[in-house]
Amino acid sequence: MPSSPHDASSGRVHFETEGYAIFRNVLDADLIGEARRHV
Repeated sequence: MPSSPHDASSGRVHFETEGYAIFRNVLDADLIGEARRHV
């Protein structure tokens, strides 16, 4: 896996896009729902 500073910064920018933020929020909500379901 590439580990140069340029690749790292490119990946960070990619993962900070609005689409990923929405996906992460949905995923977090799903994980929280799973946790509550098992309590």
